[in-house]
Amino acid sequence: MSTVRIERYDSNNERTLGRVFFDGAPKLVSYELPWRNNQNNVSCIPTGTYKCTRHTSESYPERRLAYLVNNVPNRQGVLFHSGNTFKDTHGCILLGAAIGSLQIDGKYVDAVLSSQAAMTVLDEFVKGKEFSLEIVNVAG
Repeated sequence: MSTVRIERYDSNNERTLGRVFFDGAPKLVSYELPWRNNQNNVSCIPTGTYKCTRHTSESYPERRLAYLVNNVPNRQGVLFHSGNTFKDTHGCILLGAAIGSLQIDGKYVDAVLSSQAAMTVLDEFVKGKEFSLEIVNVAG
């Protein structure tokens, strides 16, 4: 089983940024909401190790490529999916090729860029199969 590791390195009141490693090698970046006591739809998930499985959503066809993060304590439906900013997360994990900024309501905010391409990179790495996800907090 492949291993994906997220090292969360920066958080503020809008987002949490991370570096994403595939079997120990840095590959992508992640974007999540800040820690808000694991509340549904408004918080990132707790650090820990999770099994992720391929997921198809009929409700969100734009998220045709997604992975479900299984067994998140007190949460359901947490996904890896494409998106760019806090408006897209809904408590899920967004992947990107790089950190940048996008304009929302006249204000520039941190964002992940090339998110759909990053999801394809993840899918190719795990070969569409389940994988182990490790999430840790690191300094700077």
